[in-house]
Amino acid sequence: MTMGWKPESGFLPYRWEGYDEALILYILGLGLPTHPLSKDSYTAWTATYEWKSSYGYEYLYAGSLFIHQLSHIWIDVRGSCDAFMRATHVQQQYAIYNSLKFEGYSKYCWELTASNGPGQEMLTVKGF
Repeated sequence: MTMGWKPESGFLPYRWEGYDEALILYILGLGLPTHPLSKDSYTAWTATYEWKSSYGYEYLYAGSLFIHQLSHIWIDVRGSCDAFMRATHVQQQYAIYNSLKFEGYSKYCWELTASNGPGQEMLTVKGF
């Protein structure tokens, strides 16, 4: 699936690859009443997933927790569970382990997401 389309030039050359926020696009596209995406398109996308193992969990790697949770905000997955969507557990374990000793990280304070902030400025707090 392409990342966009422009009237002047058509589809962009960039494609969604790896586990990313495109999950909602595929779910919507697969369920279209007319011209749905083919099952092959979803299979092709999932073939680009990168697997990692951290803190005893194997999971689909996607960088920030934002990517794992964005689509799920809009999709009702109550009662659903699978064997590989463990990024939330990995994030919590990272905060518990806290190898860089960031202040405030704990078992109950752990949701980290994409957030370097706008622009090129970086804020340093206590040397980090």
